Amino acid sequence: LNITTLTTDPRHFTISNYKVNTFEGLAFLNVASVTRGCRVAAAQIKYYDKMIPPLKITTICLFGIGCLVLLTTIGSNRTLLALTCTTETFVNYTKIKETTRAELFTDATAQKTLSNTTINFRLQPEMFVEELTRCFNDEDCRIYYYHFGKSGGTGVLERMEHFYPPRLDSCCNGLMMDRFYKDPKLHCSLKFSSYQITGRYFLGRVMPTCYNITNQSRSIVLVTFREHMQRTLSYIHQMCNKNFGKRRKRLQEVCQRCSYAKDKDYWTEFLDSANDQYQQLYKVVSATSSLPDSTVLAVDLMDLSELYRDLYNATNHKAFSMRTSANPESTSRCNFGFTSEMFRGLRLANDVYRNLTLGIYQHNEQFTVNKPK
Repeated sequence: LNITTLTTDPRHFTISNYKVNTFEGLAFLNVASVTRGCRVAAAQIKYYDKMIPPLKITTICLFGIGCLVLLTTIGSNRTLLALTCTTETFVNYTKIKETTRAELFTDATAQKTLSNTTINFRLQPEMFVEELTRCFNDEDCRIYYYHFGKSGGTGVLERMEHFYPPRLDSCCNGLMMDRFYKDPKLHCSLKFSSYQITGRYFLGRVMPTCYNITNQSRSIVLVTFREHMQRTLSYIHQMCNKNFGKRRKRLQEVCQRCSYAKDKDYWTEFLDSANDQYQQLYKVVSATSSLPDSTVLAVDLMDLSELYRDLYNATNHKAFSMRTSANPESTSRCNFGFTSEMFRGLRLANDVYRNLTLGIYQHNEQFTVNKPK
């Protein structure tokens, strides 16, 4: 352990070359005699030969006592190369302690902090695959797939059906919830279960029910997402060109005209619905990670092929080498033209997609359930 106080400003100090070797890779930094708080200015972690950021940096300060800085990573063999902390008052001393998950969970605040873990495959592919395969090998771990429509769900389900048969029908919303309520224990006890439902159903019904039924030690919430304009256009083409005879009369008429300008009111409502779906997705990603021992794994549709390749290399299971069934997008009746006004109408969806891509999550979204007595 090397502690260096920078001479240019006594309110800064740097800690470097600390080995993070606990089961969950959590560095626990106690900054004593800090009266006004501590702000982490920078942190770098080395994982084998790659530089990676911590999954989460949290500072908890008590006035007149000190601050706790929690650096969360997944797995072991991480080295904390440097951490620079800015304080309002010069620290009298610092100390580093390795803390196991069991020790940390004796503190309620730290417990809530540690569980706030979301891993984006594009940003942290090794961590993503490591966490998912660790769940594969843990008989007490469950995988809940939040099936966000038109975002690669068909390929995910085909592969997981081969990996963990049998697969229950996960479509859609009210129909899915009716099946879930008839036998929640069946759905919740599966190693892998899928839910093509709204985020409100998933957060308000499925996860609390499953958490109370299984009382498991670990869970993974797997989420696939997609660029908002591509997904919206794909949805329009599906509605207007597939199963057309089953669509409502109003939708059939709109699809036959196939023009934003001619049915502006209808498509404006459609865009509002798309924005709401993305906001619900964001809440699922942000809130479910606050469950104890829960990790959210998020992957963009464009990265799924790379994920399957990495999972095949990690598991050598044929399910991850199979081809996804063809699901071509039809434009025979309506080849919709996306307008600049529609692009502006998806501003909220754009913000969510940008945050998901950059790995920005609102972990102040809290998800609470009551454990069974």
